[in-house]
Amino acid sequence: MKDYFLEKVVAHICDKFGHNISEICIVLPNRRASLFLKKYFAAEIKKPFFAPSIFSIEDFIAELASAPQADDITLLFELYQTVKQLGNNKNETFDEFCKWGNILLRDFNDIDNNLADAAQLFGNLKNIKELESWSLNEEGLTEFQKEYLRFYESLGKIYLDFQIRLKTKNICYQGLAAKSVALNTLAASEKQTWQHIVFAGF
Repeated sequence: MKDYFLEKVVAHICDKFGHNISEICIVLPNRRASLFLKKYFAAEIKKPFFAPSIFSIEDFIAELASAPQADDITLLFELYQTVKQLGNNKNETFDEFCKWGNILLRDFNDIDNNLADAAQLFGNLKNIKELESWSLNEEGLTEFQKEYLRFYESLGKIYLDFQIRLKTKNICYQGLAAKSVALNTLAASEKQTWQHIVFAGF
């Protein structure tokens, strides 16, 4: 069964730009689609040609970002070092940290992917946790509750120090890459030689 949509994309691009497509960038939702798109270009043009640049959306962001994206283990280790340097969970091993560090890394990724105001978000989160811990029936907070609130209070600092740490090492995570491209679109695009960028399938 043929992928009619991708064939239409190829036909549209060839109709609009002719067979001189080497200076075009095509962005697709995933990597799998790019494999089929190359096949359809070959079937449409039927002679040797210089292929366009074809990226999944994540690879496109990585291409435009100022720093390469690190693997998950590297990011977790750098986050672990950030937490340790701030004096949090001093006796916690890396294996113990990974149990909640993965969640924190995903949260940081979501914050940056959505261009959220991290300072306001973590401030609001701390206030919510304080309200959740407060009770009219108790004279004060238990030591566990105090430690719980100190952790939420430190999240903003962890977030900022982690980003600084990654910047000094010239690496990033996916959300941070997307944020840097979104906030510096002109600078990111000036490094490329594409004449046109086509987004297809979104």
